[in-house]
Amino acid sequence: MRVNGKRSRSIHSLLFVPPATVLIASLFVAPDLARPDDGHFSWPGWRGGDRAASIGVAVALPGSEEGALWSIEVGGGQASPVTVEVNGEQRVFVHSRQNDQETIRALSLATGKTIWKREFEEVYEPYPGAATYGKGAKSTPTVADGRVCALSVSGTVTCLRAETGELLWRKDSRSRFSQTYPPFGASSSPLFVGDALIVHIGGHPEGALAAFDPETGREIWAYEGEGPGYSSPIAVELDGRLQVVTQAHRNIVSVDAVSGELLWKYPSVTPCNQNVPTPLVVGDKLVFSSVDSGVFALQPRRAAAGWEVKEVWRNREVALYMSSAVLADDRIVGYSHRRRGQLFALEPRTGTLEWSSEGGLGEHASLLAQEDRVLIFFLSGEFRVLSGSGGFRLSESRRVAAEALWAHPVPTSVGWLLRQGDELALLGTGP
Repeated sequence: MRVNGKRSRSIHSLLFVPPATVLIASLFVAPDLARPDDGHFSWPGWRGGDRAASIGVAVALPGSEEGALWSIEVGGGQASPVTVEVNGEQRVFVHSRQNDQETIRALSLATGKTIWKREFEEVYEPYPGAATYGKGAKSTPTVADGRVCALSVSGTVTCLRAETGELLWRKDSRSRFSQTYPPFGASSSPLFVGDALIVHIGGHPEGALAAFDPETGREIWAYEGEGPGYSSPIAVELDGRLQVVTQAHRNIVSVDAVSGELLWKYPSVTPCNQNVPTPLVVGDKLVFSSVDSGVFALQPRRAAAGWEVKEVWRNREVALYMSSAVLADDRIVGYSHRRRGQLFALEPRTGTLEWSSEGGLGEHASLLAQEDRVLIFFLSGEFRVLSGSGGFRLSESRRVAAEALWAHPVPTSVGWLLRQGDELALLGTGP
């Protein structure tokens, strides 16, 4: 572990205000995202607590790459770190690969010191076309009610005590499915909904969107109609029904969050079955995209014979590949892989393209929404701010990382967690 002498910056006074969360009766309780009274800020899973990559009103921007408060070698992979409070201390959990083992470890956010580490043998040989992306881990862990749960690159689900690292249970699906992960490795991030852990297990074409008891591993329900894509499920209430929705292998799938009953599905077939982006909730609509499908909005509604799904609009001028969109200043903002990397903004009611940047911005970017602006971390290690109020403007770029930023950055009360190469760093803030 390396510690930078610039740690004396006055960043402990940052105040984060919780992002808006979907309140769904008593069945779904969103994680505690922030407590302004003590300065703690939680980011308990993929793209935060609501999976919308939305951060609070006051947030300090990351500084330059030289301003790391600490850096520790954790191993390879694209899984994002997550952070929650455990026994009064803010901890960081990260899932990674070192040699032939996947590791799950807990760190102190303040110091980067390892509190506990668990190692599991993980044999995985990627599909030849996926070799350049490494051997994972690719799925981001999730933390709730004192448990941290993760999905390995080969499809094994593991749940541990967040305080001690004690193994609660570990389960694979080798006896259930002929393939336990998609060709590019399991990438769908687990999700807590109420008292259940939701995980999309299996490979192509067979799999199950399943709910497990996070304490025992007992399967509560499973919908076995579709193998996983590379997208992560969300929980949302639509027309009075709490649903789990995900972009699966060849369909968008919605199941009842309590029973696992299939409610509706909608075709989503792309070259090489690359359904990657996380669905975005915009009012009573859901926004999706894939490689060659453009960006489109669906409106599911109850009908006499079940559910009807209406495609409200589809914009084919832009599309999402690996990057997920955000909602900022009442606009859908995304990063299209077309034109060798391009930012865009859509009007959410009609899907009209309101703005697009120049092309050539690179292969990938991670976006975080903060009121009327979007914070953009490019794969190249560059960082920029897109301001939307009164016209779209991109700030000058600054370098925040020396290596590729595949993993989604995470804001904390003391800086930014960035994963690059084999290292996880806490980057201080800048002007």
